[in-house]
Amino acid sequence: MDNLPLPADVTADALKLKRILYIEDSKTSQWVLKQKLGKLAAITIADSLAEGRKLTSAQSFDLIIIDWSLPDGKGTELLPEIRAKHSSQQLPVIVVSASLDRIMSMQALQMGANDCHLKPIPWAEFTRIVERMLAEPYVNPALKSGAVFTWVEGLVDGQFWLYCPEADLFLRGSDAGKVRRDVTQKLQDLVAGTTKPIPSCEVSVSLHFVSLAPQPDV
Repeated sequence: MDNLPLPADVTADALKLKRILYIEDSKTSQWVLKQKLGKLAAITIADSLAEGRKLTSAQSFDLIIIDWSLPDGKGTELLPEIRAKHSSQQLPVIVVSASLDRIMSMQALQMGANDCHLKPIPWAEFTRIVERMLAEPYVNPALKSGAVFTWVEGLVDGQFWLYCPEADLFLRGSDAGKVRRDVTQKLQDLVAGTTKPIPSCEVSVSLHFVSLAPQPDV
């Protein structure tokens, strides 16, 4: 993430007036975030999806930080509800997760997140990101470019197989064309988080044909 300066008209005092909602069930993470970001804004904590939903409905915030995994569901379940009322400029959302990968980031972005970050959080960098998001909300341009997958193909006893390591997806069948179409659709659906393919999903095919035959007994 580049270190762009804050807009000239944004001061530390202005940032202090902001409100952040942190939806996270870990007491340690709650405490650390309050210590690290408490000088930037007033921090409100929700330790479950249900509590986060109540707070977003009853109060106004300038930034929401959501953990992916919560005791009663995925934090990303709130994203469509938030976006139904507020645009990404009106109410930015950052999703954090200890298991975050490219696919999860794309899913969160498609559902309405502004940015995603891997835990444990590098606080110096994350503090700067939060400052920028509070001052002038943005959507991470690196996440807009779509997802790229590769896969491996092979032939075993006349049976066509295909494996995509990024998605841990394995398909096989007698019709190679159908298997390729099926895996493309599944990858698009995986990235979109819906049953509809999205144009931003790019599938890059890496073909490695392998023919295996039984070895003669020695």
